[in-house]
Amino acid sequence: MILHELRNGEHTAVDCGEVLFGEFADVIVAGAGTAGVYSLLAAAQEGVSVLGIERGGCSGGMCTLGSVNGYYYGGRGGLYEETDRLVREIGQYFCQFGLHPDAKKIVLDRQLAEAGARVWYDSMVLGVYTEGEAVRGVRVLRGDRVCTAGCRVLIDGTSEGHLIRICGVPYEVGRGTDGTMQPFSSVRVFYIGNGRLSRTNFDSGYMNQYEAEDVSRAILYAHSHHSEMRAEDGCFLYAAPLIGVREGLRFEGRERLTLDAILDRRRWEDPLIYAYSDIDKHGSDLAFDEKTYQDWYMLSNLSTVAMKIPVPLGCVLPQRMEGLMTTGRCLSADSYAVSAVRMNRDMFRLGEACGIAAALAVKEGRSVWEIGRTALKKRLLARGCFDSHSSWQIGFHFPGRPDDFTPVFWFENLEEIRAGLDSDKPGVAFWSCRRLGAEVIGDALLEMMRQGEERLRYHAALALGLTGDVRALPVLREIVRCRSDYFFEDCRRSNQLRSANALILCGRLGGRGLVPEIAAILSPEEFERPLYHRRTGYSYQFGLRENFNLVYFQHLSCAVSALIQIARREEAAKPAVCAALAELGSLRWLPDVTKMPEDTSEYQCAYRIWLHAERFLKEETL
Repeated sequence: MILHELRNGEHTAVDCGEVLFGEFADVIVAGAGTAGVYSLLAAAQEGVSVLGIERGGCSGGMCTLGSVNGYYYGGRGGLYEETDRLVREIGQYFCQFGLHPDAKKIVLDRQLAEAGARVWYDSMVLGVYTEGEAVRGVRVLRGDRVCTAGCRVLIDGTSEGHLIRICGVPYEVGRGTDGTMQPFSSVRVFYIGNGRLSRTNFDSGYMNQYEAEDVSRAILYAHSHHSEMRAEDGCFLYAAPLIGVREGLRFEGRERLTLDAILDRRRWEDPLIYAYSDIDKHGSDLAFDEKTYQDWYMLSNLSTVAMKIPVPLGCVLPQRMEGLMTTGRCLSADSYAVSAVRMNRDMFRLGEACGIAAALAVKEGRSVWEIGRTALKKRLLARGCFDSHSSWQIGFHFPGRPDDFTPVFWFENLEEIRAGLDSDKPGVAFWSCRRLGAEVIGDALLEMMRQGEERLRYHAALALGLTGDVRALPVLREIVRCRSDYFFEDCRRSNQLRSANALILCGRLGGRGLVPEIAAILSPEEFERPLYHRRTGYSYQFGLRENFNLVYFQHLSCAVSALIQIARREEAAKPAVCAALAELGSLRWLPDVTKMPEDTSEYQCAYRIWLHAERFLKEETL
């Protein structure tokens, strides 16, 4: 057999001869967190032997150790519904705190015991044994001793892809532009009186969880930051011991889920579940995101459009490694798809579906990829974790309010497009124009730019620019020159700035003639403009924070992005762009964006403006 391990962060594989396993289970699940615990429960209930290996002292992950006790979107149905019913049943013995984390610990352990699932707490997988390309078992640190356990199916439920890394499966991290992952959160719980508790769940900073020093730095700062709690917030009780990491590695699987596939409404054969969410990617530096996400979230202002998202079986199965599967947010997908397929309810249901698939593979004597899909779907439907009425309808939906739903239908009719553009909610019209393309809608948009009043002219130019038509540039330049703090109003939150969007499109479509006026936004005098001092308070609708000047940040970051895009296309533009970007190296602009400390998400997000500028400057000097 071959023993796979991680040594100094690198995959190693050595021939260790024959291995006599000290324990055996049909299915081993490493990580009994949000998804992994339901893989354990489902596989055990399906009649196979299971073993959970959990490094912590309880199961449930972020719902217990992380104190995230409520839901944001996610589909309904499945095993977790019974868990929640039991949690509410014993909730009378706890302070009022939603689905109380300690009550959920009790219920999950009871369910595991009743299902006959074995769990090794305070344990972690050190290595994975394979024979040929098939997984045969694991090497485990259990307390203070090392032992082995064999299995037929091994599920990586660690969320961070710990077993994926151990086995040497190819993977990537972060968005494609710069590898940045989403900010993490540190939850604090406090008493607000009358037997009631509450919690916070804000972005606490950025880190790379695969670098031990970075993890320690981030946790030290995030937990110490809780000392700044205000007296009016209530009586501080504790900081949740598990921080909320929103994104980890994404591996090379048999199938891959992408944002393009989601937005194009691609149909997959026999998905495991249908997730339900908007594209909930945290972080304000949209100027440096990938094009499709920019088009949807920023340029079309559709951040809160929710939709059902199929998760194919191949997204939890690594290539060329039989008997290994994943569950939770560690998927074969792109960064933006994972942002939507990570809600607690969906992680519960995905965990359950993976446990069912693993059990079926054991019973059929096949690999998970080769199991009977009809039999799998039958079991998913019987257990209720698969949405048999999977509508493809999308719309604006306020989470937690089933009746607060406005369906979205893409426009085909010119009058509908014109009416949508001539409003403060042009998002659906923007995306409709993108779908139709410049060949179909370009001339009509050009006519609106010529004859409409300011709002219609501006929005028609943005729509035309979104289709990639350079005829939009004269009006886009006008929007930039007359830049303002005008926000669209399509969404309940995270609405976007019109002139920042115009900057992004100028970068995509324009040439070096635009460089001087865009570079002016980087000058010290720019911050003196009144538009940067009108919207400085908190606003959920527009994503404004008191400690972060979003209006200035978006104009500045979009200007940097635009300049870099122009310079990469036109060699003659590079000297002027490099000179403008080099001025940012003093960081004299950074306190105007935020005065928060260096380890905060606000500071790190703002500092990334310089990192992108610096990276481009270094490329040009090589």
